[in-house]
Amino acid sequence: MTLWFKHLAVRLWLALFIASLTAMLLLPALARSMGPAWMIIPVVIFFLFSFWLVGWVFAAIGRHQMDRLLGEASVWERAGMNREARQLLARAEGTVDSFFFSPFSRRRPAGRLLAQLARLSWPAAPPKMRRNRLSPPICAFPPVIAKRPPNGWKAFWRAGR
Repeated sequence: MTLWFKHLAVRLWLALFIASLTAMLLLPALARSMGPAWMIIPVVIFFLFSFWLVGWVFAAIGRHQMDRLLGEASVWERAGMNREARQLLARAEGTVDSFFFSPFSRRRPAGRLLAQLARLSWPAAPPKMRRNRLSPPICAFPPVIAKRPPNGWKAFWRAGR
C-alpha cells in the first residue's frame, strides 16, 4: 500500500507542477478566445495530460534502469562474481520498489528480477532442490525401458537386459 501512495504522491505532485506551469503560460491566450468562464476545461485537460505524461516518463526511466542493472548483473554472473551481481540485483529490487513503476505495471519488471535472482541462486541450491519438472525423473530403470517391454517384464529379464 505504501508503494501505491509513494507512486501516486510523486506523480500527482509533478503533474500539478507541470500543469500549473502550462496553465500559466497558455491560459492568458486561451482566455481571450474562449472567455474566462470556460477556463476549467483546459486546466483539467492540462492536468490529465501531464499526469499521463509523468507516468509514461517514469515507466520509461524505470524500464531503462532495470534493463541496465539486469544486463550488468548477468555480465557479472557470467564472470563468476556473484557478490557484485547480487549487489546489482539489490539495486534493481530498489528500482522495482521505487516510484518509477505504478502498482499495476510492477509485475513484469518484478518477474524479470525474480527470474534473474532464481538463475543466480540455482547453482547454490542443494541437488535435491535443483530438480524441477523438466529434470529427468529419478527411477530404478533406465529411461529406455520406462515403457513396458513388448514381450512383458519376465521375457525382458530372461534376456539379460
